[in-house]
Amino acid sequence: MSELRPSRAVLAVSYSFHDHYPPAEQKSILFSLQDAVSAVDRDGTIIYWNQASESLYGYKASELIGHSIKERSPGPWSSKTALDALAVDPGPVVGADETSRIMKYGSMLTVSVRFSAMRGESGEMVGLSAVSRDITRYRESELARADLTRRLLNLEDEISKKIVNDIHDGVLQELIANSLRLRMLMKKADDEAASSQLESIERSISQSIEQLRTIMFEVSPSALDFGGVLEALREHFDRLHDMSEQTELVFENLPSPSLSPQNASTLFRIGREAITNALKHAHASNIRASIVEAYGGYQMYIADDGRGMTSTKSGSGHFGIQTMRDRAEQDGGHLDIESDPASGTRIQVWIPRVGGVSNRI
Repeated sequence: MSELRPSRAVLAVSYSFHDHYPPAEQKSILFSLQDAVSAVDRDGTIIYWNQASESLYGYKASELIGHSIKERSPGPWSSKTALDALAVDPGPVVGADETSRIMKYGSMLTVSVRFSAMRGESGEMVGLSAVSRDITRYRESELARADLTRRLLNLEDEISKKIVNDIHDGVLQELIANSLRLRMLMKKADDEAASSQLESIERSISQSIEQLRTIMFEVSPSALDFGGVLEALREHFDRLHDMSEQTELVFENLPSPSLSPQNASTLFRIGREAITNALKHAHASNIRASIVEAYGGYQMYIADDGRGMTSTKSGSGHFGIQTMRDRAEQDGGHLDIESDPASGTRIQVWIPRVGGVSNRI
């Protein structure tokens, strides 16, 4: 959501507040605004409360005008930001709050409030104005979307594991059994041509088995369940053997903390994309990776010394930048990329802690 900014009318009040009260024409404009506008003087006395404030918070202007916020603190005026600003002149910018507020009759709502210092003719601070906006529904929909995203990611992981289990217990076992039968027939075959044909078929089946195992790993790496994210990333790195023979992968800040299946899945998929890019496109000789607990979540970085990107803004192309960003944002996190063609690329992602702990990083 974009930052809440005062309207032109509010700014007019903030800078041309006459005798601590707005002029009559400004009162008329402010009273009709859809945003809730209120104001206090430097002593904390409520001097303005428009119609939108009445609708939002339930208090009539007649109940509040002339009363100190020390006696009653309706709407935005219980904010520590406001109280601190009244105690000491904060300068040109006061700040903003996004928090829950209690209406007159006890109901709770979530509001975004922007405070502005009001100045007299000589520039001295004479009070504060506050512009409030009800964002309750926005926050509720945001929480619902985040919950749906978590459910979808968990469902994705469950479906992936089921697919892998079905392949492992079904077609993979059949292929392995057929491969063993062919090897036995090859030993018994007397005809050289027939033996050669059986060998060719067995080789094709073996390649199919390996391809299936690779697909199973990409869909749902077993290492996530047993060794954690770093072990799964190591296994992915090792599977890219042809590209990684001259490249070293180093894990830093070990041992790592524990995390939930959803967090593990998100970090693995972002890390896998970053490592693949470093090998296939950057041709790095060294890749460093780390996962640590930070700011109520987990922070992972993957840095390489290969050929960096000229731009990290576009999600197009083989780097898969947008895919990594989308996955981080779906978990409520964010991803930052620093890259230079001469010095390599550093990818840093942070995601909030989600769910219970079930496996290691």
